[in-house]
Amino acid sequence: MAPLDGRPLCDHIACTAAEFDAEVKIAICSPASAPTGVFAMHEFEVIENPHSETGLSSSLKLAVGRAVAHGLDGLVICLADMPFVTLAHLDSLRGSWLESGCSRSIASRASGSDSRPCPPAIFSAGAFRDLLATSGDAGARALIAQAATVEINASCLSDFDRPDDFRDLGAKAQGL
Repeated sequence: MAPLDGRPLCDHIACTAAEFDAEVKIAICSPASAPTGVFAMHEFEVIENPHSETGLSSSLKLAVGRAVAHGLDGLVICLADMPFVTLAHLDSLRGSWLESGCSRSIASRASGSDSRPCPPAIFSAGAFRDLLATSGDAGARALIAQAATVEINASCLSDFDRPDDFRDLGAKAQGL
């Protein structure tokens, strides 16, 4: 909920993902947390994760469970702390995933670097069992490492985990 450009951090990806053409939009949030209201406002199906303290994997498992319940062929994973992901990039990921014949997974990679694959990522239903087997805070990192990738400008993959990330963004914007 930290402010970024006058809005809660999570509202940025919520707005982007709300515009993405998907059959179902699901947000996994900590119980009674402020982001729950942000995602609900954008008409996401909000699922509260009563075990969020156990790490990202518990949220992944809830998302996979809902994807299975809805009979979905795939699952796009976006993180609430990545505000600069664009709708165009999500569309590119889906286009590449469809062109590949809906391969097991496709992830993002910063262009022009030796960076690792990262979210946003798409997982086919064939990867759901592997997602359910994840544990801890690494989430789907091991599965994403094996994914095909779509490149995007590194700044679009900025991840805000610490207060310093906001300060670093301000310094970059000022050319420092």
